[in-house]
Amino acid sequence: MMLRLFGVAGGSSYTPPRLIQIVEEGQLKGEIVQSSQAPFFVEASAGMMETNTVYHQGLGSGFPHSGSMRKVRFSKEPSLERYFLLGGSAALGQQPVNLKTKMTWKTIPLGNSVAALPIDLSISGEIQSRLLGKGISAEVLNAGMIAQDSGGVRRLAMEVLQYNPTGLFLYLGNNEGIGMAYGMNGVTLEHVPEVREILRSIRLYRVLADAIVPQTAKPPNVTLSGTKPEVLGRLTQNQWRAAGRALVQRGMPTDSVYKALLKRLQTNLAQIKEACQAQGVSLYIITTPPHLTYPPFYSANSPELLERDIYRYSKLLGNSNQAQRKQDWSSALQYSQQAVSIEKNHANGWFVYGESLRRNRQEPAALEAFETALWMDLSRKRTLPSYANIAAEVCKDGGCQTVSAYDDLRLSIEKKGFSILDQRFGDHEHLTPQGCRWIAGLFMKLLDTNKEN
Repeated sequence: MMLRLFGVAGGSSYTPPRLIQIVEEGQLKGEIVQSSQAPFFVEASAGMMETNTVYHQGLGSGFPHSGSMRKVRFSKEPSLERYFLLGGSAALGQQPVNLKTKMTWKTIPLGNSVAALPIDLSISGEIQSRLLGKGISAEVLNAGMIAQDSGGVRRLAMEVLQYNPTGLFLYLGNNEGIGMAYGMNGVTLEHVPEVREILRSIRLYRVLADAIVPQTAKPPNVTLSGTKPEVLGRLTQNQWRAAGRALVQRGMPTDSVYKALLKRLQTNLAQIKEACQAQGVSLYIITTPPHLTYPPFYSANSPELLERDIYRYSKLLGNSNQAQRKQDWSSALQYSQQAVSIEKNHANGWFVYGESLRRNRQEPAALEAFETALWMDLSRKRTLPSYANIAAEVCKDGGCQTVSAYDDLRLSIEKKGFSILDQRFGDHEHLTPQGCRWIAGLFMKLLDTNKEN
């Protein structure tokens, strides 16, 4: 009773009903719509279609508010092979920010102050150019739209299928966390207090507390709102606290947010595949690979960690950061290695450790540390390697083809080092022209395999 009254004993589990529904059924409660479900393409003249001005100018309501698209124009009925590229801003070819390589290309303006790579430097332009180089006359239309998750891509796919394409290219994955965060808006985040000191290592208190009087004088609950990293980060952190431990097993997340993301992606990809099969349209899927050396967006301590260990860990991590600023990479590695030996589930700790390893030219170990930081990032803002596994699962019985861009990227890092990341990515998701050529090349391999079969 004293444990409950003093606010140190939370419940044993915490998963909002809406999240449970997604894990079980793969669908958000109420689909996210844009501009009252206005069509993405409208008739421009007899027999010709073009991008709806609402989306080209980034004036769409709902999610996302800025939903910019390229201005594309095409005939209702194709006169040659037609392909659509679908996805979010990375598929669209949005200009990266925070470039670490020299910018040698110009950009074009889209709606809502968005800048994009010229169409010939984008993934779709590269694919069309390569097809032409093989003597194949085809049009590859870029229907990428800013901030689309797999649900948004599914709606795009259902619309473009009426224009009789030969195939669809899907490049998606970066926005699954954003879409899920928006879908969690309005969910009440129950207060789950942290357990202090020795109680962190005692589990009996939870069993006793749950059987006694309800907790009193607890802080007010928080309602989730927005699409920033804190939304899913705090939701997952609450699950960790309720469980009294980090929901990680053998280095992999086991929380309900992670499971819901995988289930939703699988559900949407399966529906797109089914629709393509019904019309005899080829489907090619590449899930976006992560930029491993981009910092995590949301970190949290393991609930079972004792206060004294939290203090030791924080001090060591601070020392490592300070050593990095002085470019004392040997000391930075020593401090960060000690830090992750104390706290094994804090994303930022693993990232600092990975950077220290990289600077000390221990690249294989650095790669593993950066991957761990990615898995421990509770924001779910960056794409995850397991998304490629979901695509492979959807395509295993036929009806679509896929390849893991992350596996390919990992091989390139092992051969050429981490510099390849800055050459291909301008930030955590948007591609440089070199990155677009890389992804276009992977799509072409899938296309060539399909034509051979």
